[in-house]
Amino acid sequence: MDIFRFKGLHTEQAISNKIYKILIEFDLKIKIIVMTTDNDSNIVLDAKLLKSNLTNTFIHYRYIVHVLNLIVTAGLEVVKIHIKNLRKLIKII
Repeated sequence: MDIFRFKGLHTEQAISNKIYKILIEFDLKIKIIVMTTDNDSNIVLDAKLLKSNLTNTFIHYRYIVHVLNLIVTAGLEVVKIHIKNLRKLIKII
């Protein structure tokens, strides 16, 4: 595991290259690797690129809290107008 400052564009190729260099540096390339990320499209594509560079077992998990946040946000958008109308009614009462 590493924390680093990422300079430049956050493209999937650039992110994949940086993570791959860290795996090499810590001699983790041939070990079982699990990567947990959010659902940002460049991160998901990065995981696919990284998997193609590795010969070992590699599993990419999407961070469940981020998935739940997306679901709740979408659900709230559906009931947004109803909540607005309910607030108006409560103000009147």
